[in-house]
Amino acid sequence: MINPEQIAYHLTSRETKPNKEMKEKVLPFFLENNVRTVLDYGCGKFLRDSLYLSEKGFVVDALDLPEQIERIDINLVKKIHFLSSELKEKKYDAVILNFVLQVLPTKKQREEVLEDAILAVKKEGYIVLSLRNQSEINRHLIDGAVRYKDGLIMGDKNFKTFVKGYTKDEVKKIISDHDLKLIEFLRTYSSFISISKKLN
Repeated sequence: MINPEQIAYHLTSRETKPNKEMKEKVLPFFLENNVRTVLDYGCGKFLRDSLYLSEKGFVVDALDLPEQIERIDINLVKKIHFLSSELKEKKYDAVILNFVLQVLPTKKQREEVLEDAILAVKKEGYIVLSLRNQSEINRHLIDGAVRYKDGLIMGDKNFKTFVKGYTKDEVKKIISDHDLKLIEFLRTYSSFISISKKLN
């Protein structure tokens, strides 16, 4: 029997460097479209995207849960503009949600986070949304993952997390349901990455 209280909902990526798509697709897009200020919503322990974009000259604010922020090396924090567990009353040229929605176990939580992220974007600004694809998540069933709500509980006996996979149509529906204009849509081996514009 799964005890929801024992699930680590917010899984930190073990990766410490940005992925290929951030380097080859998102960064060039930001540079070509005059993006200067970025919010890394759900930045994770290693601040990997925050640090990368900061190094490339962007003004980056990072946001995550208080318990996650406590685990971040202070020397990393000094390399970005601002780190907080609460949204500032500020509008950004772009907000990135890299593998954040998929670890939230309820539709309500996902909707609240996405709405917060969209509100934080300037009109004509951009939302970058990265989500694991359903086929990649399903492969973990053979590794002992357990179905839970609309996703899976994955991990070992010491650490488990909820992860929901998405189909291409689901990602596109999220974008259209929130009146965003899809600009770029990428599929990798394990994920979907979209860049959308906020129209109003």
